[in-house]
This record gives sequence, structure tokens and C-alpha cells, in this order.
Amino acid sequence: EHAGIDPTTVTLVEGHGTGTPVGDAIELTALKNVLGEGAARESNPQRERVAVGSIKSQIGHLKSVAGCAGMMKVILALKHKTIPRSINVKEPPKMKDGATIQETAIFVNTKMRPWFTPPGMPRRAGVSSFGFGGANYHCVLEEYEPEHDGS
Repeated sequence: EHAGIDPTTVTLVEGHGTGTPVGDAIELTALKNVLGEGAARESNPQRERVAVGSIKSQIGHLKSVAGCAGMMKVILALKHKTIPRSINVKEPPKMKDGATIQETAIFVNTKMRPWFTPPGMPRRAGVSSFGFGGANYHCVLEEYEPEHDGS
């Protein structure tokens, strides 16, 4: 809401994703509630439309610069128009309400794939980082597409 965008237009989220069963279940449930339930689900009922991942699966936890590493990953994903894969995820945790990730609009992307969006909709991604002492940081990144003047 603060970013001024419709949650159904976000197709990638770089989560904090520490790999802890409780923390990941809470984060995935929050993402499900914002990106795939209520008004978001009514306006776009398609399943598996929001890829979620965490740079920590590739490089570990970087403590105070973990959010920066996640942001760099998303910037590169936007530049290359690809959804990066997450490794070392065999079975994502269940949501806090007991639902499985397969029952939601989010999915853990386990292979590199092209990042397609509907015509006229830019690629958009969210980045979350939860810091020491309870500080929570979230941002939305969008690809830059230069205007075409027809020449």
C-alpha cells in the first residue's frame, strides 16, 4: 500500500528466509496473506504466480548486510529478466494455519527461469529484511523500461 502498487502485480519476493521452521512459516504466511488471499486472490486467482526465495540459501546469513545482498539479487534478476533459483529447499514449511505452500499463490522457485509478466506490466519484486532488535525493512523494486517514441 505504501508503495502505491497492487499486490497482484508483484511476481517475485526476496524474503528474509533464515531457514528456521517457525520464522519461515511466519514469513510465508504473511506473504500468502498479502499476495494471494482476499482481494489479491479475487482479482487474480491463478496459483503459483509469486516466486519466493532467499539469498541465504546460496551464501548464508550475512548478518547486518543480508538485506543488501537480497536487494542486489533482485536488481540482477530485474536486469537479466530471470527468476533466480533457490537451492537447498526440499520441503518448504507449512503456513501458520496448516496450509501447504502448494495451496497458495506463492512458490519456491527451484530452477532458473525467464521472468515473464503480462504485456504492459513491469516486473516487480519485494525485498524483506528483518534486522537486529526487531527492525523490519521492506522495499518494492520495479524494472526500468525506457519509453518508446516510435522511431
